[in-house]
Amino acid sequence: MIEESVKSHVDAVRFGSELCERKIPSLQTLKKAYSLIEDHGKEFIYVTPRLPDRALEKIREHVDFLSGREAKIVVNDLGLLNVLSDQPGLNLWLGRFLVYIPARCPWRLGIKDLFYLSLSIKLMLDRRKVADLFYQTNLNYEPTIELFKQHGIVGVDLDWIPKCFKSYQAIADNGLQLSIHLYMIPVALTRKCHTARFLGIKRLDKCDKPCYNRFFRIVHDKLGVEMFLFGNAVFRLEKPSPKDLEKLNSVESLELVIPVNPITKTTNYKEINNIIRNLKST
Repeated sequence: MIEESVKSHVDAVRFGSELCERKIPSLQTLKKAYSLIEDHGKEFIYVTPRLPDRALEKIREHVDFLSGREAKIVVNDLGLLNVLSDQPGLNLWLGRFLVYIPARCPWRLGIKDLFYLSLSIKLMLDRRKVADLFYQTNLNYEPTIELFKQHGIVGVDLDWIPKCFKSYQAIADNGLQLSIHLYMIPVALTRKCHTARFLGIKRLDKCDKPCYNRFFRIVHDKLGVEMFLFGNAVFRLEKPSPKDLEKLNSVESLELVIPVNPITKTTNYKEINNIIRNLKST
């Protein structure tokens, strides 16, 4: 997929996995990817997943290589962030699996009115406040942002949820740069890979990573909710639009992340360019 991404009109290419520790590349593979992306004049962004202790040393080697080079490192693990925060000169971004957003919940899509939900469970808050809380993140609590800044975080990964854009603006106003993932909104992430379980893969150390090319579609008939099992995570889809993008015009530093995978059917540079072109249209 990297070979296709570097041929597209994107400004940066992400390498690595935000989901699965078994997709952590070897150091040699990382070096080759860095050289390829750099040779095409693209910014290099290294993405890391949640990690067991045994994988920390491998990531340390990768960070040692990237240290002093032009690269962002996206961190989805608090233990890794704690380790890297002592290493100066790194461009650290908070991964979206360390950002908590209630609006990711897919079940709200099958409920006509969130306000009726708030009444049905008899919350002692007015309806507007319930909705405001639902579309905020843990980073809308300023001490949380300050904590991450103290650990070297300069930017954050978020999801394309237009009703959350107001709260995203508040995060930007507090000094963090924003990267927003298009289309795929995470609903759940597990340590155990259910894709491997469904395919009968019993030894994960022998996994041939079928999720590079396969996924499972999950539909809840009663609520009319469609989701996708992709590796060890479940996603729902939200299609971006130029109209919604206008709501982010006041964000000074904004990066949009285009997923390259079979779910979104973006598997070559032409399809990536189509997404860019559609977002630029008015």
